[in-house]
Amino acid sequence: PANAGPASYLPVLFFAGFGLYVVQSLTALCGLELCPRRAIGVSQGFLGMVAYVGAASTGLPLGILIQGRLGWNAWRGFLIVGCLGIFAVLLPLRTLPSYAQQEGADAKPLRANEWPRARRVAR
Repeated sequence: PANAGPASYLPVLFFAGFGLYVVQSLTALCGLELCPRRAIGVSQGFLGMVAYVGAASTGLPLGILIQGRLGWNAWRGFLIVGCLGIFAVLLPLRTLPSYAQQEGADAKPLRANEWPRARRVAR
């Protein structure tokens, strides 16, 4: 309602922002895990560039869509169709092992005293 106080809309904004931040963080982690160590900087730069270009290029088309005949209902429909499309594209990747898992498939896990930091601290 229009006369509702901040206690009614601040939790909604909090959880919406929390959901967006988790997705953004997981995108960066995917870029870190799926690339070899020497290409991490390039992968993060490429992901950042794609994010900025995507954010900049969606403003005008979505503005035209919202100002059209259907208004905000067209935007909601576009958002739902886009989410379902991304879900369908990412669904086959759920069982794909990460780069670290592929490289370390035959390696045994390190014990606590074998970690590089543990060796430095112990000296």
